[in-house]
Amino acid sequence: MRIYKNIDEVKGIDERFAVTIGSYDGVHLGHKKVLSELVRLAKRMDASSAVVTFDPHPRRLVDGGSCPPSLISEAHKLRLIDASGVDVCLVVAFDRKLMSLSAREFVAGYLCSAMNIAAVCVGSNFVFGRDRGGDTDALKSMGEEMGFEVSCVPPVRAGGAVVSSTAIRSAIGTGRLDEASTLLGRPYSILGTIIRGRTLGRRLGYPTANVDPHHEAIPPEGVYAVRARVRDASHEGLLYIGRRPTFGGGDISVEVYLVGFDGMIYGEDIEISFVSRIRGDMKFGSTEELVRRIKEDEREAAKSFRAKE
Repeated sequence: MRIYKNIDEVKGIDERFAVTIGSYDGVHLGHKKVLSELVRLAKRMDASSAVVTFDPHPRRLVDGGSCPPSLISEAHKLRLIDASGVDVCLVVAFDRKLMSLSAREFVAGYLCSAMNIAAVCVGSNFVFGRDRGGDTDALKSMGEEMGFEVSCVPPVRAGGAVVSSTAIRSAIGTGRLDEASTLLGRPYSILGTIIRGRTLGRRLGYPTANVDPHHEAIPPEGVYAVRARVRDASHEGLLYIGRRPTFGGGDISVEVYLVGFDGMIYGEDIEISFVSRIRGDMKFGSTEELVRRIKEDEREAAKSFRAKE
């Protein structure tokens, strides 16, 4: 997949494009349905399929401090879009100038002036432009005028619910990770970078890797059975999210213990997929008591791994 970070980079490219537009936070089942239709449409029209997405999420400017946490980072989003078979991804810097464009200005003056657009594929609830002033009816009207086809994909339902980033965010925030995975269409995971920590786990006989998540939406504090991918290899492990109350508390820490792995991986990226929640965060009376509980956590995690095989 070709990635462009500025719309000027696509000006003058001698290609016709079938385009979808959106934040694609989470790249969930609903997004995947649109991407699948986009790729099919592009092939039918002998065009290149292109995703036009935004960084940061538009709601960061529109809603300011009330913006909800992102489900995935930009790097994670690009990985998932690439896996859908899309040809091009244009990551637009969303700023106040772009936010000020009306729906018509965005389509005619921004997109169509830079790209030879043959078709636009969006979800049926798509809105765009200043104050969300444009909808699919307005887009279809512009398509008739400007010469591009418009395809609207209906909402997708999974597990009895309409798939949306809002629903997934709620499921993650309350620890309903099986539900989140169902709506995502894949195991819920976080992508992060390994950073140096206080090495408390190593002193307990459980060397952990501290993780700096690339996004903000993480499950409630506690211990989880996880599968982690680092250096192109998958490892079973335990993930701790909490404030280390046994050691005096503090800021939330995210630490992963990979069974049978003790390599030096500072600075490397890791993707952690959640298998099950084992327990909440707890304060123990001694380090010995904590170690006994971690051993019990290991046994519970092993049961979860076997159940999910």
